[in-house]
Amino acid sequence: MVTQEQLERKIQERPSSLDRGRLCPASLFPDKDEVLIEVVGDDDYSPIGQGAHDVFKAIAKDEKYTLEEVAIDHGVKVSDLEYLKYTAYKCVDILNQSFDVETWQAEEEQISIDVGDDDIDYPLKGTPDLSGITRDGKTLIVADYKTGVSTASHKHQIQAYCHILLSKAPATVENVVGVILWARDLEAQPWRWTRKDIQEWVKETKGIIYGWDGVSYAVGEHCTYCRRSECKARRVKMKEMYDLIATQDDDEVVTLGAGMPFPMMYEASKAIPKIIDSWRKRVKEQIKITGDLPLGDGKVLTLKERNGASVIHTKKAAKVLDEFDFSVDDFLGCCKASKTSIETVVGDRAEKGMKGKDKKKVIEALKQAGALIQPTVSVLSVVDKPKEVTNGK
Repeated sequence: MVTQEQLERKIQERPSSLDRGRLCPASLFPDKDEVLIEVVGDDDYSPIGQGAHDVFKAIAKDEKYTLEEVAIDHGVKVSDLEYLKYTAYKCVDILNQSFDVETWQAEEEQISIDVGDDDIDYPLKGTPDLSGITRDGKTLIVADYKTGVSTASHKHQIQAYCHILLSKAPATVENVVGVILWARDLEAQPWRWTRKDIQEWVKETKGIIYGWDGVSYAVGEHCTYCRRSECKARRVKMKEMYDLIATQDDDEVVTLGAGMPFPMMYEASKAIPKIIDSWRKRVKEQIKITGDLPLGDGKVLTLKERNGASVIHTKKAAKVLDEFDFSVDDFLGCCKASKTSIETVVGDRAEKGMKGKDKKKVIEALKQAGALIQPTVSVLSVVDKPKEVTNGK
């Protein structure tokens, strides 16, 4: 069981940490004087993800915004947000067509309240992307807009949001629907629970976390955003990964997984870059907190600032360049249009029921004019093995 000393050092749970916390309670119990990682990186918290969430929030609340201003605010390109703007509209449409909610609340920090029962009193704080109660007052809707690619479950994150909001919802609310909106795939992943279901989830979650044996760890995809900088299990995993790469001194060739079956080598080739990228992000955050890290031989690992890619505000740039005798053709030659952005504009202007036809018509015209070029690339792809043909059949 967790000791009093471990409880005093415990990291406060957040909805986003509960999927990991249930799989590995150790992630919430740092060692004495252990450095905590503040930000590890998440697609939804990257500049593009944050910008996309601003757009999603504005659309859901029917507020005015411009994509150019959002892009400048987050230091990204307008083209980075164009497709996500399209998906944000689609995701809001999915919600409005599925649930009869009069007013949506967007990205407002919520804190659970004591419901008077020790078993289901679980203090949590979080900021759900979108929430609302149906007009009949019986169902609470909690939606989370995800702009990245799923590598781990977010079900318990949604249940945590549901617990927070149900703790202060009117007694008329009998059920809650949690929905993850996968922006890039335009898919909705819904769950439906009763108040009792959420209460049982609270009891179970508290039991798992506070009943941790104090020594066991679990390693997997859920480790990506762990705040702990020291983890015995992760060190073992990194050592195993290192052993997969054998250096042949005679010809300086690096061979992945010497002696491993090819299928395992292929899977390792996909997993190792992700593990390394995640580890390097963690190291950056650790240096921000602790300072330079020693490498031996009088060397240290430090962080240096360098300029990122410049972002041009096209409308403002056009006015400035006009003063330098840039013709329309000159300016257009500096711009890069995307198929997605063109389809978005066409769709926004189309009459009801005509979006698909109008988009197809414009794209076909671009192809005929040679203005839309579709390059091909070779990619590794896993497919079913072709069936053998025998006797000419």
